[in-house]
Amino acid sequence: MSFQILGENIPKEIEAMRECFRQRSMFVDCRGTLQIGKDVMFGFNIRIYTLSHDINCFRRTVDRPVFIENNTFVASECVLYNCTIRDHSIVSIGSIVKNMEVPAYTIVGGNPLEVIAEWQDNEWKRKRNTKVYFDQFHDHFQYEEAYKPKKETGEL
Repeated sequence: MSFQILGENIPKEIEAMRECFRQRSMFVDCRGTLQIGKDVMFGFNIRIYTLSHDINCFRRTVDRPVFIENNTFVASECVLYNCTIRDHSIVSIGSIVKNMEVPAYTIVGGNPLEVIAEWQDNEWKRKRNTKVYFDQFHDHFQYEEAYKPKKETGEL
């Protein structure tokens, strides 16, 4: 299986995970900021990008940090870019986590990313039709309930 780690100054914590990355055929970009917490599990063929080109001058690069906190699971075929995955979260298979924060104790998935379930009262409770997005005008993350038509009552 092939894997690749980019970067010259690879942190010790990341270097210690080299065998895991090799076994999982991962692409890990360490040219920007990358922090991985304790007890993090990965699926196969995950791609982590931490650096991008400046759109105003393509010769310059911009740090796009990826933070993966403790006790998280990132399933196979996911892409992580400029994001934070909070404690005890799960990113489901094939998800694109880009420019956003995954809240603690949640299961997210898809592209665009949706909150699938939240940990409440010692169990996972499904949360349907919710999108997570970055509100660039207010510089924070929002949760948006999808449109749900109201039941017709027959009243005029």
